[in-house]
Amino acid sequence: MGAPRSDPHVGGMRYGLTVIELCVVLLLMGTALSALAPAARRQRDRMAVVSAREATVALVARARREARLGGGAALLVEREGGRLWVESAMPSRDTLALEERFGVRLELSSARARLPFDAMGVGRLASRSLRFARGEASSGLSVSAYGRIRRW
Repeated sequence: MGAPRSDPHVGGMRYGLTVIELCVVLLLMGTALSALAPAARRQRDRMAVVSAREATVALVARARREARLGGGAALLVEREGGRLWVESAMPSRDTLALEERFGVRLELSSARARLPFDAMGVGRLASRSLRFARGEASSGLSVSAYGRIRRW
């Protein structure tokens, strides 16, 4: 059926790995993984920050849409826990908790902020900046007085 195995002690072929070879391979893999771990952590932090920013952008767009549909709305932002929610005539009151969902810290100049939008979806406020941070990664967005968004 198959080729007969040779006896390794009589000069034939040997099969498998020695313990030393296995240890060397594991040592090299461990060294490679330890070198890549900080880069992977930085990338994970960066992706969490960008995801939190984009979720906030979606919530601003939702507030503007609900303002046009219901005659006005506001995006409420609370620094504690990084909570955001839309207040409008529409029945839904979903809260986005950035710290819980993404592990991201929200930095805001005051403890709470209210970003109101009129019935045309136009903002009625001074410009507001939100900064998202996790580890060494950070990102932000600015909402202009008219409701336009600039990512940075």
